[in-house]
Amino acid sequence: MAIIQLTQSMTEQEERETQNSNNNFLNTDKLPASIIRSGTWIPTITFDTNDNVVYSTRRGTYVKIDKLVVLNFQIIITALSGNSGLAYLSGLPFIQSPPDRDSSSAIACYANFTGKTGYGLFARGGATSYNFYLCDMMQNGFNNLSASNFQANTILGGTFMYFTK
Repeated sequence: MAIIQLTQSMTEQEERETQNSNNNFLNTDKLPASIIRSGTWIPTITFDTNDNVVYSTRRGTYVKIDKLVVLNFQIIITALSGNSGLAYLSGLPFIQSPPDRDSSSAIACYANFTGKTGYGLFARGGATSYNFYLCDMMQNGFNNLSASNFQANTILGGTFMYFTK
């Protein structure tokens, strides 16, 4: 068995060009400042019936580049009562256009859920332009989370993106 070692040397100029071409999709230096916005938003958990939720932490940031919105968020619930129905992540800083039920994004940090049986949580394009469904990933699809899945000390955090008008 022979092991072949390939070597390739690049000039400093070639290395810079390669680095620049690999980073162009994130490079906002060449975009007009008028299409880039960033700021904070206040994420909220809402339900079909009632929204009696007490939080110790609700924070979020966003970057909007033209019509693409990228959100980061963290929520810690300290108490809730009297809620029922499906659970939503609400308070989006910009309206979805249109509400795209096929767009979704994983929720990277979560803890203290009841009745969660899947592999992880994600936010799925919302029922309206202003929210995202919260879902439990299953082997053959997903289940929407409901008020009964939440309790005191439930933690959610993650990053997701969507398009706006």
